[in-house]
Amino acid sequence: MSSLKVFALLIVISGVALSSGGTASYATTAPSQHYQALVTITNKGMKLFEFVGYNDAPEGDLVPTSGPIPRGDNISFTIINHGTKPQDFTILGYKTPRIRPGHKAQLHVVFAYRGTFRYGSTLDKAPSFHGVIHVY
Repeated sequence: MSSLKVFALLIVISGVALSSGGTASYATTAPSQHYQALVTITNKGMKLFEFVGYNDAPEGDLVPTSGPIPRGDNISFTIINHGTKPQDFTILGYKTPRIRPGHKAQLHVVFAYRGTFRYGSTLDKAPSFHGVIHVY
């Protein structure tokens, strides 16, 4: 077999290998579902409520999750400060600006890795202002 034919064969084989590998890695990291999360802050602490999305009822009520968040999915956090002092919210290195009393903020995060991740306020060190979210 001539060297030109061998060279052409190697190009075809490498092209097939690269295209199949690139598709597989993209499919495993693309977000597959969008979750909503509500974070309420009071003077006593912070509570996180996770939702899969809206149900089919005319009112469009949020449907609570029944377990950990799957890896690769994204969450839109809505943080509402019902307390009397400014707070913030941080998770995975993302952080909201200070949220004044009676105001809210948004934060969008993609959970690309499995694990248990801490969230909380950097302005209040009390345990009631911190928690964890599970991603499998």
